[in-house]
Amino acid sequence: MKRLFRVCLLMGGALLWASGCSVNQQKEVQTYRSVLDGVATAKSAAYSPDEPLSLERALDLVNRHNERLAMRGEDYLQALINKDRVVASFLPTVSFAPSHLREQPTSIPLANEFFPPNVTDVPIGAGVNLNIPLNLATSRSADAAAGRQRELLLDYQAVVFLDASQTYYQVLRSERQVEFLANSVAMQEARLENIRLKEGAGAARPLDVSQVEAQLAGTRGQLITAENDVRNGRSVLALVLGVAKVNGPLTDHLQIPETVPAEDELMAAARRNRRDLKAAIKQIEVAQRNLEAAWSRYFPSIGLSGTYFPHRESLPDDVTWMSMVQINLPIFTAGLIHADVRTAYSQLRQAVLAESYLEREILKDLRVNRQDIEDSARRLVELRVQTAAAENALKVSEQSYGAGLAINLDRLIAQDQVLQAGLNLASEELTRKIYYLRLLRATGRLDLQSPESGLKAASKE
Repeated sequence: MKRLFRVCLLMGGALLWASGCSVNQQKEVQTYRSVLDGVATAKSAAYSPDEPLSLERALDLVNRHNERLAMRGEDYLQALINKDRVVASFLPTVSFAPSHLREQPTSIPLANEFFPPNVTDVPIGAGVNLNIPLNLATSRSADAAAGRQRELLLDYQAVVFLDASQTYYQVLRSERQVEFLANSVAMQEARLENIRLKEGAGAARPLDVSQVEAQLAGTRGQLITAENDVRNGRSVLALVLGVAKVNGPLTDHLQIPETVPAEDELMAAARRNRRDLKAAIKQIEVAQRNLEAAWSRYFPSIGLSGTYFPHRESLPDDVTWMSMVQINLPIFTAGLIHADVRTAYSQLRQAVLAESYLEREILKDLRVNRQDIEDSARRLVELRVQTAAAENALKVSEQSYGAGLAINLDRLIAQDQVLQAGLNLASEELTRKIYYLRLLRATGRLDLQSPESGLKAASKE
């Protein structure tokens, strides 16, 4: 008896060990990493905070190190696990449940013969519950839900890429402003020194000196603000990229196409490439499968179970196996199944409405971003004209001031116009690239491939 019980314990321990095998976490993570990496499967070299940083390298770092993106990857992995769980719930189950009963012997000797005080049973049971329409609908729903999470993962990747790209160009814009303002400060300091010398020689008024000092102080204040923007922007960029610091120079090689495809071409590309739109379509499929599952609960289910006793001491101890077939036909469920069907219909209508609204929202984004790029191109033309004219006006005012034909205020106004025109031009050049990246996102073409080919590829698809 004791030997048999020890054997049962060993068998139970072996089964517990087999069911609790360790999880290969590296393989689990690779499940969603393969989706995020796409064709870019080769590992990049380790990042150094002082290395030059291109936009392509920045997006690669985001893809590999951003924790929010990895968290969405875990959502996709959990959807796959749930899909496996749903399939597993339809498979037969096998249980091993040995038992040993020990009780005080009764005072009736005959009863002890029929009901011994020590009883050991070793049953092995198996069972399955079948409702084929419900099982198929539930399995297909879980499969569609996993596909939806995959599309949402790739859509969130594009969202994070756009966030990183905008931060990248905002830092570049602030650095351009710092460079422009630093040059202006150096030039104004030289002018201040020159006019002080003239004041000492009686060739300039104290008012002229004060005006130059005021302009210099204002430019220095702008420079301080721009330098602070650079520091804060690099901190935000490091956070988005998932690295400790970003100290190296930002190397911008993005070239925007001269022409933007027509609205119809962009919308067609969006329908092919927008992952959130594909996820919305998948959600409709999920709702349809859930509706099928709700209706399937009206169908009968069949339960099959069986038990085999390698060892049995309870009465009747000569019976070594038993089986049972059970059919469950819902006749009255107090309206519960009907309520589930109504809910499923409502969720299906919601999914259709969400997909329709998202498509119209995408069309709106395409129109706005396309118009932003075209308006920016026109502004750049005017800003270049304004900058050239302001520089020429400054040159004339300097000559006129030296000849005594203009006052110092005329020269200061010209200097301020050159400064503002230059800042606006530098800012608009980088803002247009942000508009371009937003349009890439709107068409679903913002990915790890070279952004320069985004709209070209969209127009040729």
